Amino acid sequence: MANSKVKLEIWIPVIVLILGGCGFLIKHLLVDLPAKPGSIVGTISNASPGIRVRLDNQKEITATNEGFFRFDKIEPGKHLITYKLKGFQEREHSVVVKGGKENNVDLREPPSLVTSKTRKPIGEKQRTQVPSKKPLFPTKLEKINTILSKIDTMSENELLNQLGQLFIIGLPERSEQIREVEISKDLVKEFNIGGFIYYPKNLVQKVHRINSQEKLNKITNNLISSISFLKEEGMKHHGVEPFIAVDHEGGTASHLSGLGIATEIPAPMALATLRDSTIITQASTILATELALLGFSMNFAPVVDININQENDLIRDRSFGGHKDLVIPLAVAFHESQEAVGIIPVSKHFPGHGSTKEGFHTPGLPKSLHSIKSLKLTLEPFRKIIKCGAKSIMTSHLSLQQFSAEPITFNKKIVTELLRGKGKDSNSDIEIGEFTFNPLGFKGVIMTDDLGAASITKLGCIINYNIFGNYILDTHSFMPYS
Repeated sequence: MANSKVKLEIWIPVIVLILGGCGFLIKHLLVDLPAKPGSIVGTISNASPGIRVRLDNQKEITATNEGFFRFDKIEPGKHLITYKLKGFQEREHSVVVKGGKENNVDLREPPSLVTSKTRKPIGEKQRTQVPSKKPLFPTKLEKINTILSKIDTMSENELLNQLGQLFIIGLPERSEQIREVEISKDLVKEFNIGGFIYYPKNLVQKVHRINSQEKLNKITNNLISSISFLKEEGMKHHGVEPFIAVDHEGGTASHLSGLGIATEIPAPMALATLRDSTIITQASTILATELALLGFSMNFAPVVDININQENDLIRDRSFGGHKDLVIPLAVAFHESQEAVGIIPVSKHFPGHGSTKEGFHTPGLPKSLHSIKSLKLTLEPFRKIIKCGAKSIMTSHLSLQQFSAEPITFNKKIVTELLRGKGKDSNSDIEIGEFTFNPLGFKGVIMTDDLGAASITKLGCIINYNIFGNYILDTHSFMPYS
């Protein structure tokens, strides 16, 4: 028993030394071993769909629609995350990754950058933060930010001049009480209005056909002088001529012919009965040549709507017919003849006004009888005109009942995505209702129809100017002179 006790006392220190040595070795081995990779899991608030997130300017992923993102197999240590919230410039965030763990990052704090909500009042200059390097993912928002930064540097007059270029407006009725010259001069000088549209009411006090050659010569000369004056004022004050426009389609929708100032040409549908594009070319050339001689630069024609509904009180014989195979070649012939003379034709009324019953100058929004599927048919004349190099397309005020109750004019899905194309890839298909459409890829000028029409003014709409095209047409507006 005594010997066993002695042996135990001898072995206890030995065991302690062995265990201590093992602990020392394990400790140092663990320190020298590389740590396990970790993960970065994060959420970005207010993230727009498809937002891109970068790690150390190398690894790049797309966050979910809810703003969730995840990076796996990340080495421990400090890393840099780069992302961009909607409407803001690119933002960076540092994160320290611990090995073998999920490292949560919450990127909900908005960047303290200048936005459209925090900009100073118009006319005051301010500095906007400029990114230190070119953004990796240029988007439409980047272009908007660039425009906003330019607006910030504009004076109030400069901004008004830019806004004025977006409008084509009507002039006041001709009257002894209204000093027309002073009004139009102010509109050009002070607001740099983009263009003017002429109606018979601008030429005579009472609209009727003029039988006296002397009166006709006087009115024609006054018209030429008026147009020349507007162009000279535009060049004098802003270095650019305003567009001078008119509705001159042929038939009853020829405002100059009704007064006897221009040649009377039969309505498009009447000419179309001949089934000869050469006749259309000759008629259109006559119309355009006379417009050019008078000083006009733009014609709100041709009507490329397919007249499907015979009870349509707006389009009627203004259309070339009720079938695309008839409308397309004749509308193209009219369009090309106008351009050949130097007149800018504005094809209308996108995406097709031929199926409505009501006119847009009557209270209540015209409703298209089209199914979404048949909309593809009405788009074909516009698609062909665009391929032929159309410079301007006018949108309509109708509503596609199977898609939306709002006017096409205010419908971003139709005006922006269908007519222009979605994003940079204008060939990417878009969905409207249950159907898929191939965008028209139009790169020219988009113009609204008359915003003074009863179908628009009676709605009491809150107008979203982000949806408008390039030009806004208001034939009823003018700036009163005082």
